[in-house]
Amino acid sequence: DQLEECRANKNAFSATVQWVEQLKSFPLILSCCTKSYQEYSSIINRSRLPTKTIFSDFYDSSEHLLEWTGDINLSWFSGFVLFRLICLLPSMTRRWWSTECSKALCPVLQTFVEIEISQRLAKREVETIEKATQSDLFSVHGSSVSREISARYVQDECVLELAIRLPLSYPLRNVEVDCRKRLGVSESRWRRWVLQIVTLLSTQDGSVLDAVLLWKSNVDKEFEGLEPCPICYCILHPKSLAMPSLECHTCNSKFHPACLYKWFNSSHKSKCPLCQQPFNI
Repeated sequence: DQLEECRANKNAFSATVQWVEQLKSFPLILSCCTKSYQEYSSIINRSRLPTKTIFSDFYDSSEHLLEWTGDINLSWFSGFVLFRLICLLPSMTRRWWSTECSKALCPVLQTFVEIEISQRLAKREVETIEKATQSDLFSVHGSSVSREISARYVQDECVLELAIRLPLSYPLRNVEVDCRKRLGVSESRWRRWVLQIVTLLSTQDGSVLDAVLLWKSNVDKEFEGLEPCPICYCILHPKSLAMPSLECHTCNSKFHPACLYKWFNSSHKSKCPLCQQPFNI
């Protein structure tokens, strides 16, 4: 509940997320809760595509859990915790599901998301978008029925319309982005912008609207003549919102410090990712 309360304050929420990422118990919590949900589902003989959810009705409050007693209360509590974690920390859960989750639990968690979470998240995303300020130059709309969010961006003689679709297993699987109109925008630039949206939604625990607005800010700065970081393809870093500031003295490419340090650690060498010359900081 405290994590939900600090969500409105982006700085506090970001700091809390970083703290949770350092907890070695986080993967264990996800694993135990998923196993408990699996056991509870087998007890009540739920089908693959049931008509009624178990936990989504209790998303807004944990008070209902106090009404349950006995051995089954632990399964309910585990499912509720899993529900809240995935809704509040989707990117962290996605990374665990795709890299650390056992093969036996992967389909269990996917079923949980499709049944208990996906529709609820889609509805919440659309409600957030409908409250956003619209203008003639930039507008965003959504539908929880089609699970699709559309955005229209106008800058000078360029017109861009895109559609973001939330798959049934979202947020475990990334969104799908399609172009409906890209007047005055080259294919290479469009592909880079699509990659920006997918990257933003896969690396930060924010809403689709947050990602679209951050993407818009990146596009605005590209029209101002600024170049994106060659590693993350964004001008504003997805987490810190910093600009590319570390410049290679050989090819003059600029990188986000966080992206470059991560590249150095993963490649085990201090060379420019583009020209492969020694990078002096």
